[in-house]
Amino acid sequence: MTDPECSTKKKKLDFDRLGHYHEKELHQLEVLCRRRQQLPASTGGGAAHPSGEFLFTTTSVIVEAESGTGKSALLDALCSELEKGGVPDNHCFRTVTTSACFYCRGKFEERAAASEPFAAIRDAMGGLFEGIISRNAAFDATCIRQTLGPDLGILMAVFPNLKTVLGVPDNTTTSVVDDKDDGNLATLDGFGNMTQMEWRFERLRFAFRALIRHAQQYGNVVLLLDDLHNADLDSMELIKTLILDSITFCQANGCFTFVGTSRPLEGYRHPRQLVEDVPDDALTVMGVWKLSTECIATICNTLMDGPGMSNNSPSQETMELAGCLREKSGGNAFVLLQHLRRLEQQELIYHAMDEGNIHEQQWKWIIDRIQEDVSKNENVNEIVANGIETLNTQTKSALIVAASFGVSHFDLATIIHAIPVVASSCLNQGEAKVEMPLADEFDSSDPYVVRQSMKLFGVELSKAVELGYIIELSPPGRFQWVHDRVREAAYSLIPEGRVRQEMHLEIGRQLRSFMDIQGELGATSGFSEEELLLHCMKQLNAGKTFMTDNWELLDLADLSFQAAEHAAQQLSFSSAMEYLQLGIDCLPPDSWRDHYDLTLKLHVALMRMQYSLTRLEDCVESAEDILEHARVFKEKRAAYHTILLSRLQQQRFGQGINFGLSVLDKELGIKIPQRCILPRAIVGYFKCARRFKTMSDKEIMSMPMTEDERTQDASELFMRIFELSFNGDDDFAAYGIFLGVKMIEYLFQDGPGPVTFVALVAFAQIAVFLDDFETSERSHMLGLAFLERGRKLYPSLAARWELLHGVSAPLGSHPVQDTVESMRRAMADMKELGALDYIFMDSMEYLRRCFVAGKPLGWVAQQCEKHCELLKDYKQNLQWINNAPLHQAVQNLRLKDVDDNVTELAGEHLNKADVPLDSSPMALYHYHFYTMVLCYHFNDYHSAKTMIKRLPKDIWMSGVAFFVPTRILYTGLVYTGLCRTSQRQRFKYRSRAQSAMKHLRGWASKGVLSCEYMSYLLQAELLACPVVGKVNFSNVLGLYDKAIASVTELGILHHIALANELVGMFAWKHGGGGSGLAGSYMLEAQRYYAEWGSRAKVQDVQNRFGDVLNMKGKQSQLPSSLVRSVGTTVTVTQDEPSSTSSIRIQ
Repeated sequence: MTDPECSTKKKKLDFDRLGHYHEKELHQLEVLCRRRQQLPASTGGGAAHPSGEFLFTTTSVIVEAESGTGKSALLDALCSELEKGGVPDNHCFRTVTTSACFYCRGKFEERAAASEPFAAIRDAMGGLFEGIISRNAAFDATCIRQTLGPDLGILMAVFPNLKTVLGVPDNTTTSVVDDKDDGNLATLDGFGNMTQMEWRFERLRFAFRALIRHAQQYGNVVLLLDDLHNADLDSMELIKTLILDSITFCQANGCFTFVGTSRPLEGYRHPRQLVEDVPDDALTVMGVWKLSTECIATICNTLMDGPGMSNNSPSQETMELAGCLREKSGGNAFVLLQHLRRLEQQELIYHAMDEGNIHEQQWKWIIDRIQEDVSKNENVNEIVANGIETLNTQTKSALIVAASFGVSHFDLATIIHAIPVVASSCLNQGEAKVEMPLADEFDSSDPYVVRQSMKLFGVELSKAVELGYIIELSPPGRFQWVHDRVREAAYSLIPEGRVRQEMHLEIGRQLRSFMDIQGELGATSGFSEEELLLHCMKQLNAGKTFMTDNWELLDLADLSFQAAEHAAQQLSFSSAMEYLQLGIDCLPPDSWRDHYDLTLKLHVALMRMQYSLTRLEDCVESAEDILEHARVFKEKRAAYHTILLSRLQQQRFGQGINFGLSVLDKELGIKIPQRCILPRAIVGYFKCARRFKTMSDKEIMSMPMTEDERTQDASELFMRIFELSFNGDDDFAAYGIFLGVKMIEYLFQDGPGPVTFVALVAFAQIAVFLDDFETSERSHMLGLAFLERGRKLYPSLAARWELLHGVSAPLGSHPVQDTVESMRRAMADMKELGALDYIFMDSMEYLRRCFVAGKPLGWVAQQCEKHCELLKDYKQNLQWINNAPLHQAVQNLRLKDVDDNVTELAGEHLNKADVPLDSSPMALYHYHFYTMVLCYHFNDYHSAKTMIKRLPKDIWMSGVAFFVPTRILYTGLVYTGLCRTSQRQRFKYRSRAQSAMKHLRGWASKGVLSCEYMSYLLQAELLACPVVGKVNFSNVLGLYDKAIASVTELGILHHIALANELVGMFAWKHGGGGSGLAGSYMLEAQRYYAEWGSRAKVQDVQNRFGDVLNMKGKQSQLPSSLVRSVGTTVTVTQDEPSSTSSIRIQ
C-alpha cells in the first residue's frame, strides 16, 4: 500500500452499518423468548439438539461477557427480531409456536448513585403495557386494577407512568401508608407507624409479580435488562421474584422470560448473588464468543463497502488486516471499533483514488505501520484515552470534566461547577495546567456567569457528540456517554491517588454550595433536587478521607439522611439503609453526647429500615443501641415497640413478653405479677365485669377522654404484649387475659383513650373464654362505638378489631355464616393498610372459620391457596404450617377417591421440613383435629379416638374459644359412633358423649346459635344407640329433624349433609329403608355433600348406601360440575384447582 500523503480522502468508515455478529446466540435467545409451553425439566443450563445446537431449558438467561463484547448490540438485535412475526422451527427439538411476544427493555446506568433504585425496570415497564394495549383489543385495564387492589398504589409509587397507562382515576389513593406516617424516617411514634413500614418492599415485589402474571394472559412477556452489574439490590430482588415465579407459573397464553447482560459476575456482588440464589433449572449463564479473524474481516468489508467487500469473501489483504486487528483487540468488539477509529484518525486507514484508475476510489491501509501499532502494549482505556488526547484542548477538557462525575448520564448545568476544580487538578506531562474555557472567570454564585459558561461549554460538548464520544438526550443539556469504556478512558486522564480524591471532595463542596443557591438560578439545572443531592453525596464520599472539619462530616451525615429519605419514598429500603450507614460512619466518637439529635435521627431511621427489610436481628441490635443512649421515654418508645414487633415475627413469644413486662416496670412503674397469673386475671375479670354491669352504655361513652400520656403509653405496650401472649401457648395466654383486664381497669380509672376500642374487644374475647357471652356481646358493641374515635389514628387496628369481632361473635347471637364475610372484608382492609402482621396472625382464624361455616370447599380451597401463597412469599413458615393441615384436609375431601386413604394428612412428613410440625403446638393440634374430622366422616372411629387422645389434655377449654364447640361436637360424635359399633366399653364411650352434649346444651341455653343444632344432633345420636332398652323411633327422628331444621337455617352445608346422613343411617337400621325414608334422607345428604363440594363424601355415600338409594328408586340429582349419574353409581368427576402446589409440605 502506498503512503497517503498525496492521496485525497473521500469518506469515512461507516460504523452505522454494523450489526451484532452473534447470530448463533441471537437465535438461541429468540427461541427462548417465543416459547409457549413450560420448558422441559432439566438440571440447569441447556440441552443439545442432535444437530449440535445448544438450546436453553431454563426460563431466564444472563449473558455474561467482558465490557465491549457486544452484549447491548445483541439485545438490540433481539428486540428487532421480537418486533417481527414468529420464528421457524429451524430443526429445534420442540416446536416454537408463533405467539404474541411483548418485550420491555431497560438498562442499568451508573447514575448519580450506584444504588439509585429501580431505574432500568422503571424504564422497561413504560413500554410493556403500551405495547399490550396497542396490539390486543381484549386488554382490560379495569381487570388489572381489580387484580392488584390496594397494591396498585405501591406500584404507582415506583412506576408513576402506570397511572396513565392503566387509566387510574385522579382521585385514586396511591399512598401506601396511613395518615399517621408523615414520611419522616426518624419519627419516634412506636405504635402505629412501625406496622405500616414493615413488608412495604415485600408488597412491592409481589404486586410487581401479579402485574407480570396478568400481562402473560396476552402473550409471552420478555424482560430485557442491560448491565446488571450496575443494578441496585432492590431491583435484583424484583428480578429474582419474577425468575422464581416463572419456574411454576405459566399462563395458557404466555410465559415470562428474563434476559439480562452483565460484565463477568465474579467482580460484581449483586448479579453474582442472583445466580447463587436462583435454582440451576431456572437460570442459565451464557457467554458471548469473541470475534474471530474471519468475523473481523467481514466487519472490515461492511465498514468499507468496496469492491469485493461486504457481499463477497474477504480478500487476502483484508484477512491480513483482520489478523492484526484481532491480535490488537483480542476479539473484543468495542476495542476493535475504537482501534479502527484511531487508525482512521491517524490516516493509517484511508479512502483514496485508485492508482490504476483515477475515476475510482478505494480503501487503503498501511499494513506495516498498523503491525507496528499492534506491538504496542495498550489496554482498551489507553487506546480510547490516546484518541481523546488527540482532540483539541477545549473538547478534551469538556470530556474530562464530564468524566469526573463518574456517571453514565450527566447534565450541563451540574458539571459546569466542576470546571475550576478539574482545571486545577489535571496536569500534563510538562506540569502545565490543562487549558479550560472560563476556568478562571467561573463563579457559581453569579447566575449570569453560570449561564454564559453553560453556553460556551455546551459548544464543546456538541463537538464531542459529533465525534461519537457522547450522546445528547432530551431535554437539551442532558448527555449520555456512548459507552462506559469511553467514560473510564476520559476519567483515566485525571491523575490518580490523592489528587483525584481531593478533586472529588472539591467538586462535592462546589455542588453543596450550589444546592443552597440554586433557587436563584431558575431553570438552569436539568436535574431535580434529589439528583443534585445524590451527585453531591457521590463526590463528597469519594473524598471523605481528606475531610478535616468535623462540621463538614456532620453535614455529610445530614445529607446522607436526606438521601435515605429520598430512597425510602421510592420503596428502595436497601439503598436507604446504605445511606444511613454512611451517615452514621461520618459521626464523631462522642456523637451521642455532642450531637444527640442528629445521632438519634440516624439510628432510629436505620432501625426502621432494618425492620422494613425483616433484618430482625440487626434491627433489635440497633434498637438496643438507641435504648442505651436515649434520654427520655418518648425517644425510646419506637425502639421498645420495634423489639416487641421483632420478637413477634421471630416467634419468640416468651422473650417478647418478658421484655415488655420489664419495660412496664422500669419505664412506667407498672408491676405485673409473675406467679398465679391466671387466677389473678380471672378474679380481676369478674371485678371488672361487675363494674361493667353497673354502668350504662351512655355513662361509659360519656366518660371524658384521658390526656394522661402514661396511661396511653401503658395501653399501647399492653396491646403489644397482648398480641404476643395469644400467639404462644396457654401459659402465655394467661398474661394476655391479665393485661386485657388491666386495660379495662384503666378505662374505669382514667377514662377512655385512642385505643380503648382495642381494650374492649380484648375484654370481649376474655369474656368468651369464661362463658360470659352477655358481657362479650356488650363489650363488642361498645368497642364499635369507640372505634370511630380511634380509626383515623390507628386504621389497621380498627380493621383488626372488626376481624376479632368476627372471631368471637358466633359464640353469641350472630350466625357463623354472617361473620365469614365481615372477616374477609377486615382482612382486605388490613392488606390495603399494609398491616400484614395481623393478616399473618389471623389467617388461621379466618380459614378455620370458612371451613367450620360450611362454605363450599372449592371456595375454601381458593382462600387456603391464596393465604398459603401469601405466607410462603413472606417466609412465614410457622404460620403456613399452622394452616397446612386444614388445606390438605380440604383437598382430600375434594379430590381423592374413596379407594385412596382420604383420612391421611402429610403430618408424618412435616418433621423433615425446615420448620418441624412439633415446633408449633397449634400446627400439631390442627393436624390431630382435622385427622379426627376426616376419620369420623369416613367411619374410622378408632383412629379418630386416637387423634382425640393426642389433642390437648384440657379438651374443653384449651386453645382458641371459637373452635371449642366444633371440637366438642366431633368428639361427642366419635364416641357415639364407637358406642354404636363397638361391643366393649360402650358405657365409657356413652359417658364421654354425654359430657360433650352437656357442654353444648349449656352454651345453647345461653343463646349461642351454633350450639343449638349441635346439642340436638348429639342428643339424637345418644338416644339412637342406647346401651340398654329400646329406641323410641319417633322421638329420635324428631330430634334429628330439629337438628336439620336448625342447621339448615344457619346454612352450614357439611353439617346439613351430616345430619341427613346420620338420620338416614338411623332410619335404615331401624326399618325405614323399606318405606323409602332412609333413601330420602340419604339423597339429601348426598345432595348437600355435592353442594359443599366433597367428591369423596358423595362417592362414599353412594358406595355405602347404594342399595338404600335404589330402594328410593331415584337417581341423585347433583350438580353436573361435581358428579354424573351412571346406572346406580355416582361417578366423581375431576375439577382440580389450577394449582395444588401450595398444599405440599416440604
